[in-house]
Amino acid sequence: MESAGRRWIGLALLALLVAAAYANSFSGAFVLDDGPNIVASTKLAPLWPPTADLWADPGRGLSGRPLAAFSFAVDHALHGLDPRGYHATNLAIHVLAAWALFAVVRELLGLARASERLRAVRDAVALAIAALWALHPLQTTAVTYVVQRCESLMGLLFLVALLGALRSLRARRRGPWIAFSVACMALGALVKESIAVLPLVVLVLDVGFESGSIGAAWRARKRSYLALAAVWLWIAGWVFLGGAHRASAAGMLPELTWWAWLRSQAAALAHYARVTVWPDAVLIDYGWPIPSELVDWLPAGLAVIAALAFAVLGFARGSRIGASLLAGFLLLAPTSSVMPIPFELWALHRMYLPLAVPVGLAVAAVALGVERAAEAGRSRLARGVAVGGVLALLALAGAATRRANARFESPERLWRAHVASRPENDRAWFQLAEALRANGDAPGALAAYRKAALLHPTYPLGLNTPATLELALGALDAAILHYELACRLMPDAVLERANLVEALLARGDVERAGRELAPLVGRSPNDAPAQRLSARVLARSAREAEALAALQFALKLDPRDFGAFETLVLLRATAEDSAVRDVAAAQRFLDDLRAPPPPSRAAELARLAAVAAAAAGRVVEAQRLGRGALERARREGRTQLAVAIERELGVYARREAPRAFVR
Repeated sequence: MESAGRRWIGLALLALLVAAAYANSFSGAFVLDDGPNIVASTKLAPLWPPTADLWADPGRGLSGRPLAAFSFAVDHALHGLDPRGYHATNLAIHVLAAWALFAVVRELLGLARASERLRAVRDAVALAIAALWALHPLQTTAVTYVVQRCESLMGLLFLVALLGALRSLRARRRGPWIAFSVACMALGALVKESIAVLPLVVLVLDVGFESGSIGAAWRARKRSYLALAAVWLWIAGWVFLGGAHRASAAGMLPELTWWAWLRSQAAALAHYARVTVWPDAVLIDYGWPIPSELVDWLPAGLAVIAALAFAVLGFARGSRIGASLLAGFLLLAPTSSVMPIPFELWALHRMYLPLAVPVGLAVAAVALGVERAAEAGRSRLARGVAVGGVLALLALAGAATRRANARFESPERLWRAHVASRPENDRAWFQLAEALRANGDAPGALAAYRKAALLHPTYPLGLNTPATLELALGALDAAILHYELACRLMPDAVLERANLVEALLARGDVERAGRELAPLVGRSPNDAPAQRLSARVLARSAREAEALAALQFALKLDPRDFGAFETLVLLRATAEDSAVRDVAAAQRFLDDLRAPPPPSRAAELARLAAVAAAAAGRVVEAQRLGRGALERARREGRTQLAVAIERELGVYARREAPRAFVR
């Protein structure tokens, strides 16, 4: 396959194979970091002109990555929140990256120090490497997982920049090729700063496949390397100006240290190597796997050190294998060396580019064996076995990729696969709980939340979220316990303490609710939710006039605070204090609230309408509205609201005047 026509046919077949393997990825849902970065993003629109945030919410995964963010903004403009359009873009990037890898391998095998045997079949070798790389199921973590386009897009720009640099090694006029490479590297830095290793990778491959030594490479192409290294100034300036990617792990993994990070990376690299050969645990989230026992990280760490030493020594001796391995280590260095990334200790998408090294070495070894067999007169058998083996591997890889893609069809299916593979992964249990809760399975969600909390009891969000569901389901003691633990971990947290006050009020512990609320109101006197909670505590303490004043202040601070409106209607309609009770005012507030009614508050609105009707003496209407509200609350799994409505329906049935309904 050495003619241009055959090359194009091969590239077309490669695109078709990749498209077939990823055809079922179009049914994939938005998962995990897709939510905050795409679904809930407030910055993807408008597409033009750009805002100061460059299409990314500050502090999110796309912040400081404007080119990647812009690509998502384009998808958003074209497809809204239909994931199929985003998957199509990711697939196109992956196909282009596979083509670029084909060109890079072909160029590499045409250099002066490349194997003569491999040079003779470089088109076939390059096509096999590109196909196996593109179809490997490990790549689904950077292709089917939508937001990891950052990895695949950077990978594409890296490969294209590398192609330009390799072309310059033998070009009569190096300038245009180096300028092209510099431009691609600069663009790649706007996707992911890890492209900064490109000049080092070029140098290593130059030494291994063209020049033979660092000195020879530097003397022959000093200006080219200086031009590539100049992009480091661009990256440094981007970081200095605050444009680089930023994310925080506050409250997530306080126990992470530099030494813990290194231990985790030893195990991570060993896992990457294993799933490269046997991809049975291709996951997008591994939790926080920090090994503590020597047996869990020392053998892996020694193996990594040995492999690195082999690569360095081989490179120093001019070995092509050593140069290739060292290039792979360089590709992994920005994310798997000494810079802790506490919010993502293990991540298979980091293998998007490095995967080309083991795949390439394996294919090259097979090709060399075939060529040696051909020299011994056994070419037909050897080539038949090699081609058959490659085709079988492609079929297996494609099938495995389709199975991996199928997991993305729903968040629940994805996270069930994660907890089945790594039951110790608390983040996977937490995400499974979120998926079950979204699907209406409140008991299943609560069980998964509690499992996550048991696995990581020092993670405040892992305590606060299940407690909120426990509160909604009426499991008050459990909710209060979890809120208390979260408040101990984060004493100044506003949300956790406010939720604790809510739970204490629901249990009827008004005095303690007031004590817990006092520091919150003291720190945030102009916070509408804090004033609303204060009003509820005051109303439950028979200080209804003060409660009314607090509610009016809360609505002045935030006229859209639904909770304040709801409490105000209940207070005006059912206050014990006749000076506060004003049924007509309650009805006016309710009418204001219901124009237009928020769809998610339909059960509360029906309940408030029933209360207002009962306060006005329209008991039959109150009973009808109350039963409708109760049915909706039960259907939505809102146990606490349903209990309150049942209690109020009892008042209506006894024909009693509704009083003190603020709870």
